[in-house]
Amino acid sequence: MARERKDNETPGVVEELELAELGGELEADAVGSPWEPSLQVESEAERPGEPNKLLEEKVKEVRKFVGWIEAEIERLEKPGKSKATPRQKARRKFLQRRFGYPRLTMRTLRQQREKQRGVLRVKTVQLREKREKSKRKTEEEKVAREGPSSLGGGKTPRRRVSREQADRIGEFWEGVWGQEGTYQPNHPAIKNWKAAVKRDRREREGELEILDRDVAWEAAVKKQPSWKAPGPDMIHAYWYKAFGGLTAILRSLMWDAVDGSGAVPVWLIEGRTVMIEKDGCTGEPEGYRPITCLNIAYKALTGALAAMLTKHVEQTNLLPEEQKALRKGARGESE
Repeated sequence: MARERKDNETPGVVEELELAELGGELEADAVGSPWEPSLQVESEAERPGEPNKLLEEKVKEVRKFVGWIEAEIERLEKPGKSKATPRQKARRKFLQRRFGYPRLTMRTLRQQREKQRGVLRVKTVQLREKREKSKRKTEEEKVAREGPSSLGGGKTPRRRVSREQADRIGEFWEGVWGQEGTYQPNHPAIKNWKAAVKRDRREREGELEILDRDVAWEAAVKKQPSWKAPGPDMIHAYWYKAFGGLTAILRSLMWDAVDGSGAVPVWLIEGRTVMIEKDGCTGEPEGYRPITCLNIAYKALTGALAAMLTKHVEQTNLLPEEQKALRKGARGESE
C-alpha cells in the first residue's frame, strides 16, 4: 500500500521512505548507497554477545535480495512481459539504487543474482561455523561446571526391572540378534566378482582417485554427535574432537590393524546394548527395543572404510544400476 505524502514532505522523501520500508531492517539512509558484496559483519565489540544474530540478519538480507532479483527476472522472461505492479516497481527501484546501477537490465540482474548467491553461500557457512563454535563453548562450560555426565546421560529410564525380568528380556531378544550369522566367502558368484574387481583395478591403475584414509577418519569423527551415548569404553565423541593429537595415535593403531601389521583389540568391536521402552510398554519383553551403543573408535574406523569403499565403487561402477540398497542417496522402495 503506497504511503500518503504529508504536506511537509517532498515527493523524493516519500519515495525513499517507501523504499526503506521495503528494505525491512535496512536503514532509510542506506537507500541509494552502492552495494557492498562482502557484507562486512560488525565486530562483536559493537554488539557484544550477538555475533550469531548479526550474521543471521545479513543472511536474511541477502536471501531477500536474491528473491527479489529472481522474481524480477521471472517477470521479464514471461511471454508478453507482464506489467509490473507498484510494489514490483518500488522493489526494482530499490535494487537499482542499492546496486548503484543507472538502470537494471536482464544482464545486470543475472550478474547480481549469481554474485548474491555466492555471498549467501559464504555467509551461510560462516553462520553454521559460528553456531557450532557457540554450541561447543556452551558444552565445554557445562562440562566444566557439572561434569561430562551433564550432557551424555540420555533419558532417565521410566521403569525399573528386576533381575528375573531382565533375564526374560535377554532370552526373548537373543533369538533375534544373539545368533551368529553365516556366509559363504567361497561361493562362485563372490569369487567371480573378486576376480572382476582385481582385473578392473589392474587395467585402471593410476586413473583411480584414492581417498586419504586419515582425512576419511577425521570426517567420520566430525560427523559423530559430541555427547551421544557412548559405547562400552564410555568415551564420548567430544573428547576425540578435543584431543586430536592423542587420537592420532589411536588412529595409527587402527590402520595398522586394517593393514594386517597389528591386532584388532577385542574391546573395539564390543557394544553396549540398552533396552528402550516402546510406547505403551507393559513390562513384557516384546515391549522393548534393543539399541546397541558402539565405541567411537569403531564408528570412526568403519565410517572411514565405508567412505573409501564408496568412492572406489562410484568411480568403477561396481554396483549394478538395478541395485539401490547400499547406494548413497538412493531408496529402493521409491526408485
